[in-house]
Amino acid sequence: MRGNRFVKKVTVVLLAVWLCLSALTVCPALASAPTGHIAITTRDHDEKQVVGGAVYRLYAFAAATISDSNVTFSYTDAFKNNGMPLEQSADAALALHLAVYAENHQLPYTEKTAGHNGVVTFDNLPVGAYLVVPTDIAQGYIPASPLIVYLPKIVNGEWQYAEECTPKIQAKSDTPQAVKIAVQKKWEGSAKHPDDVTVSLIKDGKTVDTVSLNAQNDWYYQWTDLDGNHAWNVVEPNVPTDYRVSYETSERLVVITNATTVTSGEEPPLLQTGQLNWPVPILLMAGLMLILIGWALLNLSHKDEETV
Repeated sequence: MRGNRFVKKVTVVLLAVWLCLSALTVCPALASAPTGHIAITTRDHDEKQVVGGAVYRLYAFAAATISDSNVTFSYTDAFKNNGMPLEQSADAALALHLAVYAENHQLPYTEKTAGHNGVVTFDNLPVGAYLVVPTDIAQGYIPASPLIVYLPKIVNGEWQYAEECTPKIQAKSDTPQAVKIAVQKKWEGSAKHPDDVTVSLIKDGKTVDTVSLNAQNDWYYQWTDLDGNHAWNVVEPNVPTDYRVSYETSERLVVITNATTVTSGEEPPLLQTGQLNWPVPILLMAGLMLILIGWALLNLSHKDEETV
Protein backbone atom coordinates (compact mmCIF):
# COMPACT_ATOMS: atom_id res chain seq x y z
CA MET A 1 0.00 0.00 0.00
CA ARG A 2 2.76 2.42 0.93
CA GLY A 3 4.56 1.61 -2.36
CA ASN A 4 1.44 2.50 -4.36
CA ARG A 5 1.08 5.77 -2.47
CA PHE A 6 4.71 6.63 -3.21
CA VAL A 7 4.29 5.94 -6.93
CA LYS A 8 1.21 8.15 -7.05
CA LYS A 9 2.99 11.02 -5.35
CA VAL A 10 6.02 10.81 -7.62
CA THR A 11 3.79 10.65 -10.72
CA VAL A 12 1.86 13.76 -9.71
CA VAL A 13 5.02 15.74 -9.00
CA LEU A 14 6.62 14.74 -12.32
CA LEU A 15 3.49 15.75 -14.25
CA ALA A 16 3.46 19.12 -12.52
CA VAL A 17 7.11 19.76 -13.35
CA TRP A 18 6.55 18.74 -16.99
CA LEU A 19 3.60 21.11 -17.40
CA CYS A 20 5.50 24.04 -15.91
CA LEU A 21 8.50 23.45 -18.15
CA SER A 22 6.21 23.15 -21.17
CA ALA A 23 4.65 26.53 -20.40
CA LEU A 24 8.03 28.22 -20.24
CA THR A 25 10.01 26.59 -23.02
CA VAL A 26 7.89 25.41 -25.91
CA CYS A 27 4.94 26.47 -27.99
CA PRO A 28 3.17 23.33 -29.31
CA ALA A 29 2.08 25.12 -32.50
CA LEU A 30 5.71 25.73 -33.49
CA ALA A 31 7.32 22.52 -32.27
CA SER A 32 7.44 20.88 -35.70
CA ALA A 33 8.53 24.08 -37.55
CA PRO A 34 6.66 23.32 -40.82
CA THR A 35 7.69 24.79 -44.14
CA GLY A 36 5.99 27.78 -45.73
CA HIS A 37 4.17 28.62 -48.95
CA ILE A 38 3.79 31.87 -50.92
CA ALA A 39 1.24 32.32 -53.72
CA ILE A 40 1.26 35.46 -55.90
CA THR A 41 -1.65 36.41 -58.15
CA THR A 42 -1.13 39.40 -60.46
CA ARG A 43 -4.24 41.47 -61.20
CA ASP A 44 -5.07 44.48 -63.29
CA HIS A 45 -5.57 47.48 -61.02
CA ASP A 46 -8.63 48.81 -62.88
CA GLU A 47 -10.24 45.78 -64.50
CA LYS A 48 -9.54 43.44 -61.55
CA GLN A 49 -8.72 40.63 -63.99
CA VAL A 50 -5.71 38.35 -63.65
CA VAL A 51 -2.66 39.11 -65.77
CA GLY A 52 -0.41 36.27 -66.90
CA GLY A 53 3.25 36.24 -67.79
CA ALA A 54 4.62 38.19 -64.80
CA VAL A 55 8.09 37.15 -63.60
CA TYR A 56 8.92 37.23 -59.88
CA ARG A 57 12.17 36.75 -57.99
CA LEU A 58 12.19 35.45 -54.44
CA TYR A 59 15.03 36.34 -52.06
CA ALA A 60 15.43 34.86 -48.56
CA PHE A 61 16.73 37.92 -46.71
CA ALA A 62 16.18 37.03 -43.05
CA ALA A 63 16.33 33.85 -40.99
CA ALA A 64 13.73 32.94 -38.39
CA THR A 65 14.62 31.73 -34.91
CA ILE A 66 11.80 30.08 -32.98
CA SER A 67 12.15 30.28 -29.22
CA ASP A 68 9.62 30.00 -26.42
CA SER A 69 6.35 31.33 -27.87
CA ASN A 70 7.67 33.78 -30.45
CA VAL A 71 9.66 33.97 -33.66
CA THR A 72 12.54 36.39 -34.23
CA PHE A 73 13.86 37.45 -37.65
CA SER A 74 17.45 38.52 -38.32
CA TYR A 75 19.20 39.37 -41.56
CA THR A 76 21.11 36.67 -43.38
CA ASP A 77 24.83 37.24 -43.97
CA ALA A 78 24.12 38.31 -47.55
CA PHE A 79 21.79 41.14 -46.46
CA LYS A 80 23.15 42.18 -43.06
CA ASN A 81 25.17 45.12 -44.41
CA ASN A 82 22.34 46.77 -46.37
CA GLY A 83 22.12 49.66 -43.88
CA MET A 84 18.38 49.58 -43.11
CA PRO A 85 17.15 48.15 -39.77
CA LEU A 86 14.78 45.21 -39.82
CA GLU A 87 12.03 46.82 -37.76
CA GLN A 88 8.93 47.41 -39.89
CA SER A 89 7.26 44.32 -41.28
CA ALA A 90 5.99 44.56 -44.87
CA ASP A 91 7.31 48.12 -45.15
CA ALA A 92 7.34 49.31 -48.78
CA ALA A 93 10.48 51.41 -48.33
CA LEU A 94 12.35 48.46 -46.83
CA ALA A 95 11.25 46.20 -49.70
CA LEU A 96 12.47 48.68 -52.34
CA HIS A 97 15.76 49.28 -50.52
CA LEU A 98 16.44 45.54 -50.23
CA ALA A 99 15.49 44.95 -53.88
CA VAL A 100 18.07 47.50 -55.07
CA TYR A 101 20.66 46.11 -52.66
CA ALA A 102 20.06 42.55 -53.90
CA GLU A 103 20.31 43.64 -57.54
CA ASN A 104 23.50 45.64 -57.01
CA HIS A 105 25.18 42.83 -55.11
CA GLN A 106 23.88 40.07 -57.43
CA LEU A 107 22.49 38.04 -54.55
CA PRO A 108 21.01 34.58 -55.21
CA TYR A 109 17.29 34.21 -55.86
CA THR A 110 14.60 31.86 -57.14
CA GLU A 111 12.68 33.05 -60.22
CA LYS A 112 9.31 31.90 -61.55
CA THR A 113 6.92 33.03 -64.29
CA ALA A 114 3.15 33.19 -63.91
CA GLY A 115 0.97 31.21 -66.29
CA HIS A 116 -2.23 32.37 -67.96
CA ASN A 117 -4.00 32.27 -64.59
CA GLY A 118 -1.61 34.92 -63.28
CA VAL A 119 -0.43 32.73 -60.37
CA VAL A 120 3.10 32.01 -59.18
CA THR A 121 3.75 29.72 -56.20
CA PHE A 122 6.85 29.14 -54.09
CA ASP A 123 6.55 25.98 -51.98
CA ASN A 124 8.46 24.19 -49.22
CA LEU A 125 10.04 27.38 -47.94
CA PRO A 126 11.98 27.31 -44.66
CA VAL A 127 10.63 29.73 -42.07
CA GLY A 128 12.09 33.18 -42.57
CA ALA A 129 11.50 36.53 -44.27
CA TYR A 130 11.24 36.75 -48.06
CA LEU A 131 11.53 39.57 -50.57
CA VAL A 132 9.28 39.29 -53.64
CA VAL A 133 10.52 41.34 -56.60
CA PRO A 134 8.67 41.65 -59.94
CA THR A 135 11.27 41.77 -62.72
CA ASP A 136 9.10 41.53 -65.81
CA ILE A 137 5.45 42.20 -66.45
CA ALA A 138 2.94 41.81 -69.25
CA GLN A 139 3.29 44.32 -72.07
CA GLY A 140 1.32 47.50 -71.50
CA TYR A 141 1.57 47.48 -67.68
CA ILE A 142 3.67 49.28 -65.07
CA PRO A 143 5.46 46.78 -62.77
CA ALA A 144 4.25 46.31 -59.21
CA SER A 145 6.41 47.31 -56.25
CA PRO A 146 8.52 44.78 -54.32
CA LEU A 147 6.92 43.33 -51.21
CA ILE A 148 7.93 41.45 -48.07
CA VAL A 149 6.50 38.23 -46.65
CA TYR A 150 7.21 36.93 -43.14
CA LEU A 151 6.78 33.21 -42.48
CA PRO A 152 5.29 32.42 -40.06
CA LYS A 153 2.98 35.14 -38.80
CA ILE A 154 -0.03 35.17 -36.48
CA VAL A 155 -3.56 35.36 -37.86
CA ASN A 156 -6.47 35.19 -35.40
CA GLY A 157 -4.21 33.81 -32.70
CA GLU A 158 -2.79 31.01 -34.84
CA TRP A 159 0.55 30.66 -36.62
CA GLN A 160 0.16 30.92 -40.39
CA TYR A 161 2.76 29.44 -42.74
CA ALA A 162 1.07 30.31 -46.04
CA GLU A 163 0.75 33.75 -47.59
CA GLU A 164 -1.32 34.87 -50.58
CA CYS A 165 -0.20 38.10 -52.27
CA THR A 166 -2.19 39.99 -54.88
CA PRO A 167 -0.11 42.79 -56.43
CA LYS A 168 -2.19 45.07 -58.65
CA ILE A 169 -0.52 46.52 -61.72
CA GLN A 170 -1.48 49.72 -63.49
CA ALA A 171 -2.06 49.80 -67.24
CA LYS A 172 0.10 52.30 -69.12
CA SER A 173 -1.58 55.42 -70.41
CA ASP A 174 -1.91 56.22 -74.11
CA THR A 175 -1.09 59.85 -73.26
CA PRO A 176 1.37 59.72 -70.34
CA GLN A 177 2.23 62.93 -68.53
CA ALA A 178 5.75 63.94 -67.59
CA VAL A 179 6.51 63.54 -63.90
CA LYS A 180 9.25 64.71 -61.58
CA ILE A 181 10.81 63.33 -58.43
CA ALA A 182 13.14 65.02 -55.93
CA VAL A 183 15.40 63.76 -53.16
CA GLN A 184 16.48 65.46 -49.94
CA LYS A 185 19.23 64.14 -47.65
CA LYS A 186 19.05 64.63 -43.87
CA TRP A 187 21.44 63.65 -41.08
CA GLU A 188 20.62 62.74 -37.48
CA GLY A 189 22.69 62.08 -34.39
CA SER A 190 26.01 63.63 -35.33
CA ALA A 191 27.31 67.01 -36.51
CA LYS A 192 30.13 65.25 -38.31
CA HIS A 193 29.10 63.10 -41.25
CA PRO A 194 30.38 62.12 -44.73
CA ASP A 195 30.95 64.98 -47.15
CA ASP A 196 28.71 63.40 -49.80
CA VAL A 197 26.50 60.40 -50.53
CA THR A 198 25.30 58.80 -53.74
CA VAL A 199 21.63 58.19 -54.48
CA SER A 200 20.11 56.24 -57.35
CA LEU A 201 17.10 56.94 -59.53
CA ILE A 202 15.11 53.72 -59.91
CA LYS A 203 12.93 53.09 -62.97
CA ASP A 204 10.70 49.99 -62.77
CA GLY A 205 13.11 48.45 -60.26
CA LYS A 206 16.28 49.21 -62.25
CA THR A 207 18.94 51.87 -61.60
CA VAL A 208 19.01 54.38 -64.46
CA ASP A 209 20.88 57.33 -62.93
CA THR A 210 22.99 58.27 -59.90
CA VAL A 211 23.79 61.66 -58.38
CA SER A 212 25.96 62.88 -55.53
CA LEU A 213 24.35 64.87 -52.74
CA ASN A 214 26.53 67.24 -50.73
CA ALA A 215 26.66 70.70 -49.15
CA GLN A 216 27.23 72.36 -52.52
CA ASN A 217 23.77 71.32 -53.80
CA ASP A 218 22.22 71.65 -50.33
CA TRP A 219 21.84 67.86 -50.20
CA TYR A 220 19.01 68.11 -52.73
CA TYR A 221 18.38 67.07 -56.32
CA GLN A 222 15.38 66.85 -58.66
CA TRP A 223 14.74 64.86 -61.81
CA THR A 224 12.20 66.29 -64.25
CA ASP A 225 10.45 65.27 -67.48
CA LEU A 226 10.27 61.61 -66.51
CA ASP A 227 7.94 59.28 -68.42
CA GLY A 228 4.75 58.83 -66.42
CA ASN A 229 4.32 55.29 -67.78
CA HIS A 230 6.98 53.99 -65.39
CA ALA A 231 7.42 53.58 -61.64
CA TRP A 232 10.05 56.01 -60.30
CA ASN A 233 11.80 55.87 -56.93
CA VAL A 234 15.01 57.04 -55.25
CA VAL A 235 17.24 54.82 -53.11
CA GLU A 236 20.54 55.24 -51.29
CA PRO A 237 22.37 52.07 -52.42
CA ASN A 238 25.46 52.37 -50.20
CA VAL A 239 24.72 53.49 -46.66
CA PRO A 240 27.78 54.94 -44.86
CA THR A 241 29.37 52.82 -42.16
CA ASP A 242 27.84 53.33 -38.69
CA TYR A 243 24.71 54.90 -40.17
CA ARG A 244 21.20 53.58 -40.76
CA VAL A 245 18.90 54.76 -43.50
CA SER A 246 15.19 55.54 -43.52
CA TYR A 247 12.88 56.87 -46.24
CA GLU A 248 9.85 59.15 -46.25
CA THR A 249 8.01 59.97 -49.49
CA SER A 250 5.51 62.79 -49.89
CA GLU A 251 4.31 64.57 -53.03
CA ARG A 252 7.15 63.27 -55.21
CA LEU A 253 9.78 64.21 -52.63
CA VAL A 254 11.86 61.41 -51.13
CA VAL A 255 13.50 62.36 -47.84
CA ILE A 256 16.42 60.04 -47.05
CA THR A 257 17.67 60.24 -43.47
CA ASN A 258 20.93 58.79 -42.22
CA ALA A 259 21.03 58.35 -38.44
CA THR A 260 24.10 57.27 -36.52
CA THR A 261 23.96 53.92 -34.80
CA VAL A 262 23.99 53.88 -31.00
CA THR A 263 27.31 52.06 -30.95
CA SER A 264 29.80 51.69 -33.76
CA GLY A 265 29.32 48.34 -35.43
CA GLU A 266 26.09 47.61 -33.54
CA GLU A 267 24.04 44.78 -34.97
CA PRO A 268 20.65 45.78 -36.46
CA PRO A 269 17.68 45.14 -34.15
CA LEU A 270 15.96 41.79 -34.46
CA LEU A 271 12.38 41.76 -35.64
CA GLN A 272 9.95 39.82 -33.44
CA THR A 273 6.47 38.89 -34.58
CA GLY A 274 3.46 38.11 -32.39
CA GLN A 275 3.69 35.71 -29.52
CA LEU A 276 1.29 32.93 -28.65
CA ASN A 277 1.15 33.63 -24.92
CA TRP A 278 -2.25 32.17 -24.16
CA PRO A 279 -1.00 28.60 -23.40
CA VAL A 280 1.42 29.86 -20.75
CA PRO A 281 -1.03 30.79 -17.93
CA ILE A 282 -3.16 27.71 -18.64
CA LEU A 283 -0.21 25.34 -18.36
CA LEU A 284 1.09 27.12 -15.29
CA MET A 285 -2.30 26.87 -13.58
CA ALA A 286 -2.53 23.20 -14.47
CA GLY A 287 0.93 22.61 -13.01
CA LEU A 288 -0.01 24.51 -9.85
CA MET A 289 -3.18 22.45 -9.46
CA LEU A 290 -1.22 19.20 -9.76
CA ILE A 291 1.25 20.43 -7.15
CA LEU A 292 -1.66 21.16 -4.78
CA ILE A 293 -3.15 17.73 -5.49
CA GLY A 294 0.22 16.14 -4.74
CA TRP A 295 0.45 18.08 -1.48
CA ALA A 296 -3.05 16.93 -0.52
CA LEU A 297 -2.21 13.30 -1.31
CA LEU A 298 0.93 13.60 0.77
CA ASN A 299 -1.08 14.85 3.78
CA LEU A 300 -3.58 12.04 3.35
CA SER A 301 -0.70 9.59 3.20
CA HIS A 302 0.66 10.88 6.51
CA LYS A 303 -2.77 10.59 8.11
CA ASP A 304 -3.15 7.02 6.88
CA GLU A 305 0.25 6.16 8.32
CA GLU A 306 -0.75 7.71 11.67
CA THR A 307 -3.93 5.61 11.87
CA VAL A 308 -2.09 2.38 11.08
